[in-house]
Amino acid sequence: MIMTKEEILNTVATEVTALAKDQAASLLAGLSVDELTPLVQAQIKTVTDPLEAEISTTSSVWVKIRNRLYVTAINNAVTSIVAIIQSELTELVKK
Repeated sequence: MIMTKEEILNTVATEVTALAKDQAASLLAGLSVDELTPLVQAQIKTVTDPLEAEISTTSSVWVKIRNRLYVTAINNAVTSIVAIIQSELTELVKK
């Protein structure tokens, strides 16, 4: 059977994509809690910074209380988020 140029390109693309996915998953699954935590905290900061800014600029006591609760809850979730990420990455490597 002779493959067309498009079939060859599709096969190569599929194989390269699968290889890249496997290597990325293996690398990411090997990240420790100490390596993942700062990455998660940096992403969480993009959520909490606007809340903190609103706390410092609003005159509403309710907005301050609400945002402070959000920030506290979000920051307390870091450990759980890291554990979930590690679990999902481990599952990804097994597939």
